[in-house]
Amino acid sequence: MRRIITILGTASLLMALTTVPVDAVGHRPTIAISPRTSAIYLYDGSSSGTGPLMPAVTVKAVVRNCPPGDLWLTATLVQDGVSMPWATGALGAGEVGCEPGTSGGRPKPYTLSMGFYGATLHPGLATARFALVDLQRGGVVVAAGTGTVRIPRTHGRCHGPRSAPPG
Repeated sequence: MRRIITILGTASLLMALTTVPVDAVGHRPTIAISPRTSAIYLYDGSSSGTGPLMPAVTVKAVVRNCPPGDLWLTATLVQDGVSMPWATGALGAGEVGCEPGTSGGRPKPYTLSMGFYGATLHPGLATARFALVDLQRGGVVVAAGTGTVRIPRTHGRCHGPRSAPPG
């Protein structure tokens, strides 16, 4: 199921041939990737919850000038040339709904986060890419951001089995 979602998200990005929308004030939506991930925690990626526990991290990003409406998040984390799958089993994990509202006369920033896991995930550098896609407009990419993230070394032990990611 995760692979189907990833394939659909990737196909949507490839179909995006139109321009990025601009809000009424003329600001384009932007995504800034946080340069640090969460600490490594353990995640069971099996559908039955009985699989092996693997290292996982959460990556966060901030969207500015997020257009209101229903959007789809595509997110990737690549370390040492290996793309890590999403650490979520939730239906609708990629759905994003930016709410209208302002903070100091500007649209409120919107925080995105996604967990990733993999047997080869380790402390060090990785590349994260988040994009918001409007599927109602034919797969238009409304905002995208790529950044290098640092997965910190954990001191002590990882969170226990079946624990939720920090933050």
